[in-house]
Amino acid sequence: MAAKTPEEVRKPYVLGPKHLYVLGSFEKGVTIYNQQVRALNLAWALEKSVDKRVLENVAVIGGGFAGLTFAAGLLRKGIPHITLFEKRPVFCPLQQGSDSRWVHPHIYDWPTEGSEFPSAALPIMNWTAGRASDVVARVMANWNAILQEPGTDKVKPAAERIEKILSVKYLKVQNDLSVDWMVDSTAREHRGGNRRKFTAVILALGFGPERDLEESGTVSYWRNESLGQTELSPGVKTFLVSGYGDGALIDLFRIRIEHFRQDRILLELSRNAGTMLESLRKLKAQCDDGSPHALKGLYRKLKDLANRDPNFTTLTKSMEKRLRQDTAAVLRINRAKTLDDLFAHPSSFQNKLLMFLLFKVGGFIPCQSNESEESICKEFGISSDRIVRRHGPKTDDPFREVLSEELFKRTFKRREDLKSKPKSSVELKWNGGYWDSPSDKFMKKATNAAKASWRHEYLPIPTELLALSLASTVASLISPRCGTESFRVTVHRALSIGGDCLLQQCCDYKGNPQERSGKKGRTFGADQGTIGVSYRTGNTYRTIVKKAWTKKDAHHLNQDMTDLSLGKHSQAMAAEVKSILALPVVSKGRTIMVLFADSYVPNLFGDGLVRDIRLIVDGFCKMLAGIQGPGLRNYTMVYPGARVFNPPRLRIVQEISGICPAVTHPEVQSFNFELASYEV
Repeated sequence: MAAKTPEEVRKPYVLGPKHLYVLGSFEKGVTIYNQQVRALNLAWALEKSVDKRVLENVAVIGGGFAGLTFAAGLLRKGIPHITLFEKRPVFCPLQQGSDSRWVHPHIYDWPTEGSEFPSAALPIMNWTAGRASDVVARVMANWNAILQEPGTDKVKPAAERIEKILSVKYLKVQNDLSVDWMVDSTAREHRGGNRRKFTAVILALGFGPERDLEESGTVSYWRNESLGQTELSPGVKTFLVSGYGDGALIDLFRIRIEHFRQDRILLELSRNAGTMLESLRKLKAQCDDGSPHALKGLYRKLKDLANRDPNFTTLTKSMEKRLRQDTAAVLRINRAKTLDDLFAHPSSFQNKLLMFLLFKVGGFIPCQSNESEESICKEFGISSDRIVRRHGPKTDDPFREVLSEELFKRTFKRREDLKSKPKSSVELKWNGGYWDSPSDKFMKKATNAAKASWRHEYLPIPTELLALSLASTVASLISPRCGTESFRVTVHRALSIGGDCLLQQCCDYKGNPQERSGKKGRTFGADQGTIGVSYRTGNTYRTIVKKAWTKKDAHHLNQDMTDLSLGKHSQAMAAEVKSILALPVVSKGRTIMVLFADSYVPNLFGDGLVRDIRLIVDGFCKMLAGIQGPGLRNYTMVYPGARVFNPPRLRIVQEISGICPAVTHPEVQSFNFELASYEV
């Protein structure tokens, strides 16, 4: 599929006249991570596609994960003024203090490659898997750090460009994007009423209040309760779970599965999945296609897989052993008339598989909606305090609350269209390094000094520490040959962001870098510099001259760097540099990382030293192959397809695969080590 333009990405968010946008309120497959990606996609699309004047005074209504992440993105791009409204006295109020819900950024993508990675890996407002309350704490820490960021000669500090208005008791958006609001008299600041006209309004309202909670006394999804805890009174307690979306299924699993945690249950059950895992990946890919036919046949396909694959029997037995002995459950499946209908519902593939396993072992009794709750409770002896209703949100209610009557009516058709055909993508649309580089609408071009620490993307700390150990070891080998002259060593890894392949510096330079300080985490295009040509060809490159270094050699090296696009995203090469080495690590035909070194000493990287460095890198990769937890894992990364690359004809930089071939290790398929959020 061709990459979408910023304007194409922007359009699905448009709700009404002028620049009124809605952020994810009608989407399917809702997770905190997906909402953050939608928020950053919209911020990217607006910054890239609309006139500068549209972004001069932006209102964001809603201070949950989506609203905060969107505002953070605009702050990073230098937008001059943002007003952030929140109904309650704190940001992310639903998840604050929510200790009974576990969240994971990618687990709903299971068993897709990379779905186990515990970090959201977002360049801003990042978090890792854990309790919802812990995720809020991490995101708020990131938000407060952004507010501390200093300004530049053209852009004010972040804290001076954001106005945070909490405890908003009344708010109405008018047709001309004027907003009337009133803050509760008990609030710490901004008390009273006000009106202001904005150039753009973003509605980050969430999904509305849950349906039918009051009648049953069901606790709202993010509130703490004890469904997952062992019943202390004797006997088996039967629960009625009404609904079969993701929220209902999660509560069904908590009621019926021992030690259930959403972020690890299938990993625990499928330890020895074998070939079955690939079959499940194919099934998920078919479901992700979104066609009614694929979803309609899912129950039958799971049943066929269970009958033909012996690993599925093992999976079923694992589920059977995990059934709680103190509970029973009835699942009221509302509009579903058959099991095919039940599995065709747009809930996550992971939860459908768990529901199938639970059904196979008799973990719940399905009941259709033509039976009333009253009759079901009477039949199974279910008390009113054991009814769990998850009937989805009232999506129109937040819009009725914040839009003027005229604007609410005016946007009716658009809201109905978004409900039936959600369109905003959760694929990353921005380019690598985008959130840490200046907007040309509000900032100057980056200086060479700025390029030393810009274009950051998420770098796992364990990956950094491992890279640091390799760079330090190589630096100790090089140091005696350099004396007081400058030299530096680091490691870059391949990284895919928004379909682009990048190279990311994994640790600060080791050695004697003097004033040449490139910072860990920064990225640049995989087609740039000596590192780029080594990455794309999978060959080792170095600089070497046959005689004493001359000004002509310096000129030729500078021309080589120009031909290799050095300086586009990275710093320009120091004029004193005379020796460069780039040594790749290749796994199954793909470069996963490159060791890089340079120095002011001419002809530093002779044949003997290069071979010694290769031995160190080879030993390092053997060590990596042996690291697989518990607690630390090398997670799979998804890379874009390889492109044909013909390196330019270079003068000083030479390919030396005959002297020093790339380090090849099929067992090390990525360089993406992270602390596991659990042990399996």
